[in-house]
Amino acid sequence: MHPDDQDRLETALKGAASGDKVEYRLRTGSGRWTWVESALRPAPSAGGTVVLSSRVIDDRKRLEDELRLRATHDALTGLANRTLVAQRLAEALADPAGEDDVGLLFCDLDRFKAVNDRLGHEAGDDLLKQVAARLRHSLRPGDLLGRFGGDEFVVVLDGVRDLSDVAQIGRRVSRSLDDTFRLHDEPVRISASVGGVLGVRRRTTASAMLRDADAAMYAAKDRGLGLIEVFDDDASSRSLDRLGLRSDLLGALEREQFALNFQPICDLRSGQVVAFEALLRWTHPQRGPVPPDVFIPLAEETGAIVPIGHWVLEQACRELARWGLHGGPRVRVNVNLSPVQLQQPNLARGLLDIVRQSGVDPGDVCLEVTEHSYLREDVTESAAVLRSAGLHFALDDFGTSYSSLNYLKWFPIDHLKVDRSFVGGVAASDTDRGIVRAVLAIAESLRLGVIAEGVETEEQRAALLDLGCVWGQGNLLSTPLTPDAALDLLTGARHSVTAT
Repeated sequence: MHPDDQDRLETALKGAASGDKVEYRLRTGSGRWTWVESALRPAPSAGGTVVLSSRVIDDRKRLEDELRLRATHDALTGLANRTLVAQRLAEALADPAGEDDVGLLFCDLDRFKAVNDRLGHEAGDDLLKQVAARLRHSLRPGDLLGRFGGDEFVVVLDGVRDLSDVAQIGRRVSRSLDDTFRLHDEPVRISASVGGVLGVRRRTTASAMLRDADAAMYAAKDRGLGLIEVFDDDASSRSLDRLGLRSDLLGALEREQFALNFQPICDLRSGQVVAFEALLRWTHPQRGPVPPDVFIPLAEETGAIVPIGHWVLEQACRELARWGLHGGPRVRVNVNLSPVQLQQPNLARGLLDIVRQSGVDPGDVCLEVTEHSYLREDVTESAAVLRSAGLHFALDDFGTSYSSLNYLKWFPIDHLKVDRSFVGGVAASDTDRGIVRAVLAIAESLRLGVIAEGVETEEQRAALLDLGCVWGQGNLLSTPLTPDAALDLLTGARHSVTAT
């Protein structure tokens, strides 16, 4: 024992009787202090020798272990957390003795939020724990499973030969979620979109792998639910390009790179313009025009769609007011609402403020929502407030999602927009024609208007009119117009596009 520790022990024992327990600190070999509890025993001889039975105090050690565990593991599932995953991934990539390469899987649960909102957070937590257990059993003994946050899970595969190994394990992970989960005695089905990448030891960085695996996961989700996408070097390059585009998008609004075009919604018989749909366009200073189906998902991922969406509504209402000042006929403007916007607090107040400040009649504004959105009860309450203020609602892409009829039951819809995938075949396909006929029958029974999207040919227009659909939009009627061109159309002699 170190002389200082001997003095510390003797000081602690002064005045202690046989059987007493005393605490004192000893310096360990690493230089740290450790608390020790010792019990005195009777001296075996008159010489006064003291025999001690000592142990390290367990409570303090348990506390240290618990704090260390909390710093590196997820409290809900017990899995490695983001910090530990990044650390282990970096260690595996730096290991000079490691065999083969390192793989990474990034898993995001599909429609988890819908389950969480419908059944409650307690059920959502239970589902995450069940998912964690299944994923753990689908992996190899040496693989590290972590929860990256929310409904995202990551797997570090230390020792894989190539991307086919990564894909194979990814498929096994995905299949582990195939069976039904039970939450509150209710059967629930859920899937995961999985992105996989391969990292070469001593060459690839952990941050690059996490970035590419995340991008691969989004690529999988874009193709559908429960799918797997693995990235090679070419795909990684595309991922970097996507990341750059995403970064540029965040500043596009401030740099005034957005513009609105307006596509007429017309009476299919006369060509009379009844409304315009506001369409967002982004012109990148280096890349030129970026397609909406590329940048809109990026805006939703980053949350940038919320301020962008407000800007779109503000600009659309401003143009509508300008057209009225120039003597144009009264028309409606349709503005798309993203599912992300629908989840924002104070939705109704924010949108109403924009409409009222523009000076337009709320009855001339129609908000288009897609049936792919998951709408909570509080969202429908906001919709009811907006509807009572005079705004209208249209259900976009109707017929392309399982939730269509539910929306009609409890959301204040005024118009259905028949998806272009059905309109495209209405003149030649009995199936598409039957679907359009059914949509029209539903709308008639509920007293809703119907707008056919993507009208491209005279044959389609004739078939739609034959079925009784009187409103449509598409390039046959008019391509999207600039605000000034829309004004010229409205203030022209016929206020209409070319009609048969």
